[in-house]
Amino acid sequence: MNKTVLYFLVFILLMSSNLKADNFFDHECPTEFVLSEAWNIIRTFDIKVKDKKVATVKRQITIVPEYAFFDAEKNLTGRARMQFFHLDTVLELEDADNKLIGMIKGYAGILLQIHFGNFDFFNKSGEHIAEAQLNLKGTKYTIVDPVTKEEIASCTRSFFRLRSKWTVKIKNRALFNEKNIDSRHIISLLLAQSLADDKNEHRD
Repeated sequence: MNKTVLYFLVFILLMSSNLKADNFFDHECPTEFVLSEAWNIIRTFDIKVKDKKVATVKRQITIVPEYAFFDAEKNLTGRARMQFFHLDTVLELEDADNKLIGMIKGYAGILLQIHFGNFDFFNKSGEHIAEAQLNLKGTKYTIVDPVTKEEIASCTRSFFRLRSKWTVKIKNRALFNEKNIDSRHIISLLLAQSLADDKNEHRD
């Protein structure tokens, strides 16, 4: 076989294997991405990096809120499940093999319904790795180191909106990696806020 043809075939195989393994949640979290609600019968959120859709989150048909994470090829990559027997808002995060990734816990309770909440991030060992604080306008979450209060990331959205759309920015990459924060921690935080927004609308 011609060497040029052989090299070309090897190149195609390598490229296809890389595309197949392309999973947003398996890679380092990008410096900036957008989580936006899609127009769908089943509540769905698209994750985009530089306007390219790289993953999807879908609400599952369950009594207790549950979300499934899918990569660009629609492969299941994890879940966020709300815990029922908790007065606080607690979402446990699992990977595709049902192994625990971590947890987010909100202590706002009723305050969540007026667009003001605080959440803690925990890793799979139960270690407190970050705090998320929502401003009074309900337009910005600031994620900080729980000890030093140094900013790690931010999540922002418009005050006037027809649907949920958040822009996530990693402000301190070194601290983000040191704390071993998973992108699903941040996404689950925003999913929890969307539930709070629903409660607020129904209350009005």
